[in-house]
This record gives sequence, C-alpha cells and structure tokens, in this order.
Amino acid sequence: MAFLTLYNVVVVDANGCSSTISSETIQGTGIFSVSVITTGETCMDNNGSITVTENGGVSPYQYSVNGGLSFQSSGLFTGLSASNYNITLQDANGCLANTTTTITNQGGFNISITPDQTICFGNSATISTGGAGSGSTYSWDNSLGNGTMHIVSPTSTTTYTVTANDTQGCSRTMSTVVTVNSQPAVTVTPSNPTICNGDSVTLVASGAQSYVWNNGTSLNSITVAPSSQSQYVVIGQNGNCNGTPINIIINVNPSPTIVANGSPLTVPFGGTVNFNNNGSVATNYNWIFGDGTNSTQGSTSHTYNSDGTYNVVLTGDLGNCSASDTIVIIVGNGGPTSIENFNLNEAITIFPNPSNGIFNLAMELPYYQNIEYTIFDLIGKQISNNKIRNVLKEDFSINLSNQAKGIYYLRINTDLGQVIKQISIIK
Repeated sequence: MAFLTLYNVVVVDANGCSSTISSETIQGTGIFSVSVITTGETCMDNNGSITVTENGGVSPYQYSVNGGLSFQSSGLFTGLSASNYNITLQDANGCLANTTTTITNQGGFNISITPDQTICFGNSATISTGGAGSGSTYSWDNSLGNGTMHIVSPTSTTTYTVTANDTQGCSRTMSTVVTVNSQPAVTVTPSNPTICNGDSVTLVASGAQSYVWNNGTSLNSITVAPSSQSQYVVIGQNGNCNGTPINIIINVNPSPTIVANGSPLTVPFGGTVNFNNNGSVATNYNWIFGDGTNSTQGSTSHTYNSDGTYNVVLTGDLGNCSASDTIVIIVGNGGPTSIENFNLNEAITIFPNPSNGIFNLAMELPYYQNIEYTIFDLIGKQISNNKIRNVLKEDFSINLSNQAKGIYYLRINTDLGQVIKQISIIK
C-alpha cells in the first residue's frame, strides 16, 4: 500500500528568526513483502512448482527462485525438482523482498533393465527388469505380458519395452534390444579340387562376416600347395555365431619329372642329336626342337641342317599333369664364341682370391654346356659338389664363410675339359 508525506524545510538563524524555504511531498511504498505457495514434486518427474505473490511495492515486478541470479516477469515457476529455493521479488523502484522455500518429492523410482544382447538365430535370451519396489507391476510389449523376467527367442532383431508402475502411481518405461545374428552358410570355391603335385590352389570362402581355417588363417582365402591328399576346414562366423564347419579335400595327382637330355649339345652343320628324358616316366612326350619340327617320342634323335642356337623344349604329361624342361643345342658356328683358340683356364675365373670365404665364379664358355664344380680342402677332403645345366656366360657365388682359413682347391669339369683353381680363405 503506498502513502504520501509532506515535508517543509524551515531555516532558523541565531536571533531566532525563521523562514520556510521549500516543501516536498514524498510518496512511499509502505510495507513490501513476498508470499510463496509450493506444489511438491511427485514420482521424481520434475513436476514441482512455486507461485510467488507480492505484498506492497510498486509494479511491475520481477521474480526469481535462485536468489536473484535470474528473473522473470511471472510469479509462477514450474518443472521444478525437489530442492531448496531462494525467492527474490523486485518492484519497479528496485526494492527487494526475499524468502526461502523447499520443494519435496513423493514417490518415484529408477527402473533397471537387462543391457542389450546379441544372440544367434534359434537361441534364446533372458530379459529382466526391476527397481520399482514391492507391490509394483511390470508390463512388457511384444505380447510378453507382466513380470520381471522373460525368456525370448526372436527370429530377428527386436526391441523389448517394459512399463513399471509402483504403488504410489508412479510410472517408468525402459527398453532393451536383442540383436539376432544369422548362422552363416559358408561355401568354398573351388570345392574339393584336384591339383598336380607342385601346383598351388587358392580356396575362397564366402557367406560369413569372418572366418577361421584349421591352419590358423583368419582371412577369407588361403593358398596352399599340398604334396599329397589334404583336408582343410573353415568355420564362418557372424558375430558370435559359428557356422557348420566346411571340409575341403584337395586331391593331388603326381606330376612327371622332366629332365631333357641331349647328346651331344654341340654338333656341326648336318649333325644329329640324340634326345631323351632323364626324369621320371611320363605317359606322353612332346619335343620341340627349335627349328619348327617336333616329336612325340620319349627318346628320339634329330638332325639339324642350319647353323644356329636352338632352344629345345621337352614337355611330358602324366594324366592331367605336365612339366617341361629346356636345353640348348649349338649347331655349327651358332655358338657365341669360336671354339678355335679357346682357352678354358682363361674362360673360368674366381675372385676375390684370397677372400673371407665369399667367392665369385665367372665363366664365359663358347657354347651351352653342363658343368660340375667340386671344392676340396688341402688334404683332399670334399667340401661341396654342385652341378649346373646349360651354362654359357654365368657368374656364381660360392659361400665358404663357414670353413676355416687356409688353402682349398676348386675343380671345374666342362664338356671341353677340366680346370683346377687354388683359392685361399683369410679371416
């Protein structure tokens, strides 16, 4: 309630004389206070409210429930939770009125539910809930009905929602998801293949998210080269679901060993070379003599009527498996170097010599031929022996680093004769 007061200003001197110099009327607000009505929170749902009413003061008013940190033009505050609140009322003149109030909660609970799960198709999962207290009810969707626990067997990924109601009328809803992974149907290509000995085959699995093979590989494919019939097993996985193990049998057919042999490897114009296979027996043969002719005999001969260097290829078949080998025939002056005035000792060099045990053996021969080199120690004990086919101009590395330091001998046998070189190992 407002009020008016008149004030007169009177001046009095030392002689007692007085004079009124002004008068002022001051308007006051009277008694200024605040009243509060609270509505409590229920079910922990942040549904409490405070209504602030002013007593006295000058409008318009500003209202606050946090001690004046923020104001609003309405005295009604809703959506409040249980707590203590500091009420501040401010009128148009900036006058403040303060009080405190408390909102309490009645009822409510925190519902719990089984975490999301993943199962394999055809399996079941247990879902459960709780938290509403004694006497509460729990109602599930998906036609499960009431109860705190159910065993479910969905055929596809399904969300299950439960609504809980306590004895004070409070309600909560929560959901859980059961993800269903299908059992993988794995296929492998090729299925039960047959290969030739020495060949490899790549097995490719499909139809799953991941794979485990019996050789430890976790890729979708493996490349193998068994020398005899072998079994490989793969299991496909979709998440935590394992498929039926798939067995693959690889049958291995024997391959022929083809070692082409020609004698002699060097002939004059019009010369004849005898050919045969020094390897295992094949059922079919095909000689390609390099001059446009061929033969299907296992052992055969061929006459060359033109000078030149000829690559002779022998292919042998054994069932569905085949193998090939190549030799070189020199006819007339077909070789890269004339045999006349040829010095075999100069054509074969070994370096560095002496060395720490690593030597290079270099050869430059007049035509392709087979060579054999043998290494002996100082008392004649054989250290190593090697045979190399179709040598013309080659460099070979000889590793004797595991031998003791000292003198050794290198003997090289060729179609043109024998050479012996002395070598030294220093350490």
